[in-house]
Amino acid sequence: MDRNTENKIGSFFVLLLASIVLLIFSTRLSYLRNSISYMYSGMSQTSMRSGQELHRYLTLYSDLVSIKSENEKLKAENSRLTSDLINMSFILEENQQLKSIKSIKYTTGKLLKANMFVSSVTPENAYINRGEKDGVERGDVVQYGLIYVGNIESVDGSSAMVKLPYSKASFLRVSILKPFVWQGKTAQELSKNVASLFRSTAVAIGKGDSIVIENISVDKGVADGDIVVVNDEKVGKYLVLGRIKGISSDPAASSVSADVETILNYEDINTFFIEIE
Repeated sequence: MDRNTENKIGSFFVLLLASIVLLIFSTRLSYLRNSISYMYSGMSQTSMRSGQELHRYLTLYSDLVSIKSENEKLKAENSRLTSDLINMSFILEENQQLKSIKSIKYTTGKLLKANMFVSSVTPENAYINRGEKDGVERGDVVQYGLIYVGNIESVDGSSAMVKLPYSKASFLRVSILKPFVWQGKTAQELSKNVASLFRSTAVAIGKGDSIVIENISVDKGVADGDIVVVNDEKVGKYLVLGRIKGISSDPAASSVSADVETILNYEDINTFFIEIE
């Protein structure tokens, strides 16, 4: 075999080997390329999902902030409307009281509005934010419409103490009337009822935490639900004190006693009026 033939055979085997190597290498590159492509595709999808989740979160957060802002606005508006309604109720309450008080034909003094609170230490008394500088004097009458609240017991420059009918120092001459609807009545109508529905006179005595009426003659027919009206010279006008409640029931007794249920819970009312000369 000559050298030329040997060279040709050698070249053939070199080409064959090179082809095999290229084929193997190409297959591995394809596998590597596919792997990289798969990894990249997975990362791309993961990034896309993460981006979508972030967008949804940011949108939700923005909506929550907006809802919270609207809620705060609604709460502020609700508070404003509630305040307006409370103020309006106070105005209506005061107007109703003034209508009742001004209907009293023997009211000759000046009507003075005052705020009152009942002391938790001495619940028999209350205190108002009016005093000598406002013309308030000892003995002035405090009332709520046609309802008796008390008399001024002591006074200083800018405040005064009110003796409530619960006070152990309170003794009021009263008239006991048959039940009737007195709400919305004028003072003149109340005065007529005192005359037409009269049952008995009595004295209402403060016991500290209650008001009682004692020594009522049995033959007067006083019963639970009867209306108790103040008819005392130190008050000077007819004012409603309360109702008869819990009348004693001793058939052998010649007289009976009873509790007086007041019309008002003084702690629940804020504004009262005082008549001053």
